[in-house]
Amino acid sequence: RALGQLSPQAESPAAAELTPRCCALQPHSKWYPPGMSGRILIVDDDPDVLRLVERQLARVGMKPVLASNGAEASAAFQAGDLSAVILDLDLPDTTGKELLSEFQALLPDLPVLVLTASESLDDAVECMRLGAVDFIVKPFDRIRLVTSLRNATIQGRLRARVTTLNRELHGA
Repeated sequence: RALGQLSPQAESPAAAELTPRCCALQPHSKWYPPGMSGRILIVDDDPDVLRLVERQLARVGMKPVLASNGAEASAAFQAGDLSAVILDLDLPDTTGKELLSEFQALLPDLPVLVLTASESLDDAVECMRLGAVDFIVKPFDRIRLVTSLRNATIQGRLRARVTTLNRELHGA
């Protein structure tokens, strides 16, 4: 079975009834929580990966914002209104770890998923310590990417809401 393709059982009509929407990768208005833009910043220097991820996210109703280097990523981040970031570690003008640190320092509730060719356990651990919500190795399973992204946006929104409620409660 090719990466990102559904299993033969999921392609049959009977199995389709039992297959959750997240596995069928159907456009759905609840893929990102209400009040979130659905805009996902994708940062990768490989144009093929950018196009692949862009198509996959558009297919499920998200709005991809593309950046092929750190400067473009920083500009898109500063423009705001993002629900999440998908970030490669190897970029031509900076490292994904530097961007991850920068993004987390400014918006700690914004979910960042790392999508990289690095299979290094040290990289995975460091990225998670820096605030990444997932570490996905290329080549990647498209269903896993979209499901992880969906879960991360929901968690990010909940964390932001808790922060807001704590500020209101404590008058800060």
